[in-house]
Amino acid sequence: MAQYKTSLSLLVTVLALSACGGGGDSSPIQTSDVTPTTTPASYRLAETYQLPYKYHIGNSVFVDGNKLLFAGGESGEPNGARHDGHPAYATSAYILDLDTDTLTEYQTKGKSGHAMSSGAIASGIDEPKVIKLAPNKYAITGGFQYTTTAFVLDHNNKSIQSYDTDIQVTDNSGLNTTSFFADSAGVAALDNGDFALFGFNNGLFGMDTIARFDANNSLSFSQANAVLTKARGKADAYALTDGRILLVGGWDGSADLSEGSATRRAEIYDPAADTIQRVADYPIPKFQGQHSGSSPISDGKVCVGEYTYLIAEDRWEKGCEATQTLQTDFHPDGYKAMLIAETTDGRLVYQEITSETDPYDDACKCKPYKTGTEVYVFEKNKS
Repeated sequence: MAQYKTSLSLLVTVLALSACGGGGDSSPIQTSDVTPTTTPASYRLAETYQLPYKYHIGNSVFVDGNKLLFAGGESGEPNGARHDGHPAYATSAYILDLDTDTLTEYQTKGKSGHAMSSGAIASGIDEPKVIKLAPNKYAITGGFQYTTTAFVLDHNNKSIQSYDTDIQVTDNSGLNTTSFFADSAGVAALDNGDFALFGFNNGLFGMDTIARFDANNSLSFSQANAVLTKARGKADAYALTDGRILLVGGWDGSADLSEGSATRRAEIYDPAADTIQRVADYPIPKFQGQHSGSSPISDGKVCVGEYTYLIAEDRWEKGCEATQTLQTDFHPDGYKAMLIAETTDGRLVYQEITSETDPYDDACKCKPYKTGTEVYVFEKNKS
């Protein structure tokens, strides 16, 4: 494989957090006619945090024990056409450590492959994918607007590296040489802590190229050997227990949802041999991103959405026993908040988003949000 890009260190700022337990000026606003639940099985507000940016509901919140990684989002509302909003996307990611009450900021200024800002540095990102590579080490990839930068965040030494993911290639569909974007790519960790990307989006159609980060922290592209059996974007990637990777679904720019189409295509990629094998198609069209509840099972099965893939039998069956969905009978009265995580020690984390904006700002090229995301942490009342 040829190597194309090297890493670039970015600055990291560690911010002190003032956490409040429900009282004082920084406490969440409650409506005057609502009384919070006080039953023995209910929860109490333990901490309140405010992040600078507004985030889409449930957008790129990665839970790692009692730490939460927030990546991507918006700092303001675009004015006019949607494409006027690139600069409004978040240029920082945050790790919120609930045990130490600290918030660490990492810059995620990358390049946008969009024609209106092609190659523009310092563009923010929205809706990236986040995976864990090693303890306290994460990959942040893709995102809107056609982000052509991937990041490796190492919370152990408070550093972040950026990698360009744009390259000139020709895909299997016979498209002319075109820009290679990291938007809407499947991503999976490899056994050695590296990671691979699949099914890049070139702005409209999917690409067949596989990108891989190796042990030397450089990015290489597989073009001559293992490539997707059908060029597409929005492919999902699931790491299997034997080190191989199951790729499911995707989109090739067409409206075809039939058997054999990009939306149902499934493959198994072997990083050690750099080979790819087509397997049984997914039963239904699938091209809208990874299912948060999907996870591998050690006995030769892997859950993908509402179906389970039996690896040895190369077939799908209805149902997914490993699917995990956050569910609780508790919801904080008086808060316009959504449950986003449950920590390992049983605390519930809610996120509240406000949409009130200030007037148009030339620097942001947007209408900045007046307040950032509120994060509320609730713990069970002691009986």
